[in-house]
Order: sequence, then structure tokens, then C-alpha cells
Amino acid sequence: MFDLYLLFLAKSATVLLVGVSLLSGKKKQSQEPKIEFLNESLLTLKKNTQKQLKSLPHFKGLKKKLKLELKQMNQHDKHLFVLDFEGDIKATGVAKLRKEIDLILSLASKSDQVLVRLKSGGGTVTGYGLVASQLKRIREANLHLVVSIDEIAASGGYLVASLAHEIIAAPFACIGSIGVVYELPNFHQFLSDRGIAYKQVTAGKYKRTLSILGENTPDGESKVKEDLEMTHDLFQRYITQYRKLDLDEVATGETWPASVAHQKGLVDKITTSDQFIEEHLSTYAVLSIKTQGPSGLAKLLKCKAMQLIQMVG
Repeated sequence: MFDLYLLFLAKSATVLLVGVSLLSGKKKQSQEPKIEFLNESLLTLKKNTQKQLKSLPHFKGLKKKLKLELKQMNQHDKHLFVLDFEGDIKATGVAKLRKEIDLILSLASKSDQVLVRLKSGGGTVTGYGLVASQLKRIREANLHLVVSIDEIAASGGYLVASLAHEIIAAPFACIGSIGVVYELPNFHQFLSDRGIAYKQVTAGKYKRTLSILGENTPDGESKVKEDLEMTHDLFQRYITQYRKLDLDEVATGETWPASVAHQKGLVDKITTSDQFIEEHLSTYAVLSIKTQGPSGLAKLLKCKAMQLIQMVG
């Protein structure tokens, strides 16, 4: 019976992956990056507003100001590249991020800056380790890297943020969770009560430490705890390469509002990404860069399919 259940899971995963392929295929026709010149977009918005409201006293003198802004805008020789990264549990957006960073590194000069608008509650060590490695490429190219957190950067999300030369955050953004967690359900007692025996054969003492269906042992739990402590230590070492922090105070797994995280050294400045961009519009050409990723539905299906495949494996 259990074999039939595994077969059902495998077939379900296959169907999901086929669905993802079909959905993703529709997106392949528009893989070119979308680059928006934010200075120009804002100026166009102001012009349209002035045209519609030019009869009002406040807007009569705006036309001259807009002409001056246009002249200044065309003289900018420095660029602020703006990227968005919203991370799911597996950090699947890293493929999209990699392409965007490839493009920036092929265009940028030493006087340019990169702003990454980050939103993530964390996820897998491997996924977020790779995202951090992508941002490290920006640092190694000697470009000033700013990470803005308008909502959340926790656990792996904060690991990524720590790469920045400057971290800015909105006052109530959620910051921290410098810790590691591992959890899974266990159905061993449920199966035993129904007379169902579960057998698993492994080679290697710690090939399988904790199991969903088998009986977990204190030795297995101890090994997982040891691995978590090792990962936590690596997490702390990594972020302290870039930031001076009191680890006894901040590496507890807790999260704080950015206004409190600022006092603890986790954040450099309390402000929003919008305010940061606005402050640079008069001196930088601000370019938002986005490449096409999978649709929301395709992304969800892929995530569910991978979870099923892992359960079967």
C-alpha cells in the first residue's frame, strides 16, 4: 500500500513538472530585460500632472522647473541600478538575479551604485548562500552596494543583506533571525498503532538522521543538532566578515523592528527604498532592471513538485 502511495506521489510530481514546463514555455518569448529610467518616468508623470492641472496657481510655474529637471537629467554621468529580490523558501529567484547582475557588471563604472530592494523571510542554506554569492560579485566589482529592507530580511534574508556596504530599512521592517532551524513531522507512532512496519536500509552511519516515517533516535537527533550548530557558526562567521556585531546579543534567532535592529548594529539607516531613490534622482541616472521570471502559478507548481520529489526520494 505504501508503495502505491509513493507511486502516486511520483506521478503527481511528474504532472506538476509538466504543468510548470507548459507555463514556463509561454514566458520564453519575452526574455529581454526590462530597463526603466526612473528619472524619466517620474518627470513624465510630473509633466502629465502639470498639463492637467496647469490652470491651478500652484502648477502654473511648474513648467520651468520641469525644463530644468530635464536638462539636469540628461547630464547625469553616474548610475544607480535598482534590483528587486523577493525570496521564497528555496530562493528560486536567484537565477533571475544572476542575469540582472551579469547585465549590471557589463555596464557599470566605478562611480555607480547598486540598490537591491530585498524582501525575504529566509529559507534553505544552499539557496540563500548562492544569493549571497551573487551579491558578493557586486562588491568584488568595487561597486557601492546598498540593500533596502522595506518589509522583512530575516534568517537567510539577513545573510544576504549583510553583504551590503550599507543596509537601510523602514522603521517597522522585520530584521534578524540569525539562527538555524530544522523540523519535520514524524508518523512512526501513527503507523505502528495500525500495524504498519516501516523499513529503511542505509549505508553510512548518518546517511539518514531523522525520518518522517521511521523511529527517530536520540543519536540521530544529536547529530542533527550538531549539524545545526555548525551551520549557525558558519552563518555568524559569514556576516561578521562584513558587519561588526555583538553576536551574543544578535545571533539568538530573534527578530526585531528595524528601529530596534538599528540600535543593535544590524541596520545602518532608517529610511525607505523610495526615499533613498528620491534622494539620488538629482545626481544619478536611476535605472530599474528586471528580467522575466516564471509566473506566480508556475513558480508555485514548481515548488510543490520539488517537495513531492524530495518526499519520494
